[in-house]
Amino acid sequence: MSGATEIFWTGGWDSTFRVMELLTTTVGPIQPRYVIDPRRASSAMELATIRQLTQHLEAGGYAEPGRIREPVLYRREEIPPDPDIDEAFLTITRQNRLGNQYRWLAMLVKAEGLDGIELSVEKGSLYPIVGPFLVPVGQDTVPAFRVAPDAGAVAVLLGGFVLPLIQRSDARLRQEATERGWDEVLAKTCFCHSPVRGRHPCGTCRPCVLMLERKEEGARLGWIGKTRYWAIERAVRTLPVGLQWRCRQWQETRATRKVRGQ
Repeated sequence: MSGATEIFWTGGWDSTFRVMELLTTTVGPIQPRYVIDPRRASSAMELATIRQLTQHLEAGGYAEPGRIREPVLYRREEIPPDPDIDEAFLTITRQNRLGNQYRWLAMLVKAEGLDGIELSVEKGSLYPIVGPFLVPVGQDTVPAFRVAPDAGAVAVLLGGFVLPLIQRSDARLRQEATERGWDEVLAKTCFCHSPVRGRHPCGTCRPCVLMLERKEEGARLGWIGKTRYWAIERAVRTLPVGLQWRCRQWQETRATRKVRGQ
């Protein structure tokens, strides 16, 4: 670790909120790290958003020039496998739903010696897995948490991360952002996993659907995202559950092939 606060920053709402929180509660440099996933069409847009947000935060007086360092980049396909982490992930997912990104992020943390890097996950689907094992750590004036080292498979998979948002819900974070006057900056974050032409929200991925169905934020999808939502997402919901699943798998596979240029 470099002496800076290390954080996985995607340019999304949660991790950008945490960057802004670090700017107001700590005095040292912030070192973003980002994993380029060739299977996701959003990587180029997310990297561009990180750089635009950094410029905006500096121009707006939130950060001194250079305090937010240039992001360190990794490629997902170059992360070395780790059988212990694989086994822990399989153990946990026998009884819980958990995104595959936690597996390869844990492998990266172990391979690169990034123990203690921040992962900005709110109190949501991860919380039932880690909640019983959380212990506080003194990162700054805002409480943060880690998984206790004796938590078995949960510690093997998630013990390398500091989780500063894990005790706060989405509603609470959004209330805090409004109270702190951060809404304008956070409205510049990205959220779409499969942007159309690399820049327009698709309207059909999970983050787009959540954004549109939050009425106060639906305008961020633009007309392309809204049209695709009504033409595709709403149509898919009328199908039987099995066909819905097949359609979503097809959409994901199609987006992946576009990214790979197939």
